[in-house]
Amino acid sequence: MKGPLDAWRARRFGIYHVRHDSIEPDSPYRPGQAGHDFKFEVAPAAGEPIIPKRTQRVHRDGFGNHACFTFARLDWAGRLCTAEQVHALSLANMHGEYCTVLTTRQALARLPLS
Repeated sequence: MKGPLDAWRARRFGIYHVRHDSIEPDSPYRPGQAGHDFKFEVAPAAGEPIIPKRTQRVHRDGFGNHACFTFARLDWAGRLCTAEQVHALSLANMHGEYCTVLTTRQALARLPLS
């Protein structure tokens, strides 16, 4: 089954893979850690550029619109929130004032047919 990235590639739209390169010593996003690797289903194809980013660069350059991924996290009360819960709440916090959150299906529906 083809995924959303395949649909984007089929339309020959530009694809830029953004990878967070954390400088925090204990971060799973630090180069060399498993969390730094791309997931199989969104791995770059040959020739697709990979843009390493750090939080400072994202803010400095004014980028704020990119797909996101997270891990399970402890909240301030010490309760474990699943990755799905963290993701859903993060999207809810961003939607409206900061960006328009779309599902992959909604984003693809807005693409030109050719």
